[in-house]
Amino acid sequence: MHAAIAKQLMTKFSQLDMAFMIGNEAPDVDKISQMSKDETHYLVPSNRGTRRIDLRAFLQEHPETLSDSFTLGYYTHLLADEVWLTDVFMKVVPPQDNPRRPAVLERYYEDFKKLNPYLVHKYGLQPLPSTATEAVPADFADKACVDKLIQDYNADFTGETIGDLEVLSITQIDVYIANVVNMMTKVIDSGIFVEK
Repeated sequence: MHAAIAKQLMTKFSQLDMAFMIGNEAPDVDKISQMSKDETHYLVPSNRGTRRIDLRAFLQEHPETLSDSFTLGYYTHLLADEVWLTDVFMKVVPPQDNPRRPAVLERYYEDFKKLNPYLVHKYGLQPLPSTATEAVPADFADKACVDKLIQDYNADFTGETIGDLEVLSITQIDVYIANVVNMMTKVIDSGIFVEK
């Protein structure tokens, strides 16, 4: 879904380039590096009993966000994840104390695998070229992690749709993508960041 959001924004704004696309995938480097998700996603405790993404902390650490394509992509990913948590995840996955949660989470993650072919087709997504690593700032992560991040992204293009979605819906996904694209369009047009 992050790639679909990035692709839509890159279509609207010609100044967004491969660095934006890679930045948009970059927070997920936690899965393949020594960095924790708390670090890469700026996670802090929330009053909703879970964690939330501290967009303000990211912006304070990266004041160049609007002028740097990679960093703007990174911000887009964080905003998209925060919107996902509030608008989708918390509505379809039961709270932690609910005994149904583990079974629902299992089906929820299976839905992600089923969605990849739909997203590739609907949003015209393409695998990233091996040269995409050149768009990553040298101080972000080591080259092996960046290469692995791109390989993992490209692996999403090999799946096949297997059955119907069980927890998520196509409409829900399309609405979510459109909402994040609209929010980021306002950010880019106005230069005013979304406060959460």
